[in-house]
Amino acid sequence: MVGGGEAHNLKRIPAVLAVALLPWFRAPAQSADAAPAFELASVRPAHPGHGGAPRFAVTPGRLTVQNTSLRHIILEAYGVEDFRLQAPDWIGSQRYDIVAKSPASVRRRAEMMPMLKTLLADRFHLEVHRESKALEVYALIVSKQGMKMQAAKAGAAPGQRGRQDEGHIHFESLTMGQLAGILSEVLRQPVVDETGVEGTFAVWLDWSPGHAEVAAGAAPPNASLFVALNEQLGLGLQMRKAPQDMLIVDRVEKLAGEN
Repeated sequence: MVGGGEAHNLKRIPAVLAVALLPWFRAPAQSADAAPAFELASVRPAHPGHGGAPRFAVTPGRLTVQNTSLRHIILEAYGVEDFRLQAPDWIGSQRYDIVAKSPASVRRRAEMMPMLKTLLADRFHLEVHRESKALEVYALIVSKQGMKMQAAKAGAAPGQRGRQDEGHIHFESLTMGQLAGILSEVLRQPVVDETGVEGTFAVWLDWSPGHAEVAAGAAPPNASLFVALNEQLGLGLQMRKAPQDMLIVDRVEKLAGEN
């Protein structure tokens, strides 16, 4: 998933320039009982060929999205993992730029995401619902030889200090539930904690990149990640079927131009 980053606050716009920008910025339509919405917002397709790394930045009073797929924008708005979103394939390739202004008092991501939901409904006519579906999941379990992790040091906040990137999961302190969540992102498939182990542990896991992802529903291969889990942490993954909460896209439309 794209992380937050620093962005310049909106500066006061001279009157003449503001008039020129009116076709680019517009406020979502609101009624007396409307959902939370941005004061002004611009949404336009990302310019082909300009490239650049995707960016999703929340700063006080402003949301800035650059070269980001509509799928990722929806994931951010609804706070769900990629494997929990059922939607048309095209939303993964259509990329957009968004600049949206909220009241300056809105500083936290959690406060701004309901506004993004309203924007998606207004500009893309997005309609969704949630339902539970039986999916193939991995159960995180303790291997037969037993766990090999050391307890986290006293005072280490779970999930706060560490790194997760290709081929590495290094954290001073994680619960088994947090580790299962990280493995879900790596595998792009649900991982549920069935270790039955309480407490926090130092996690230092390394594997060869390129061998973690497997096809949905496939049995775990003898891939480096699975071997590393067993040999380095004393943990294993078993394929099972379990109900999972899903976000289903019922309707979404492409944005042809600036909106």
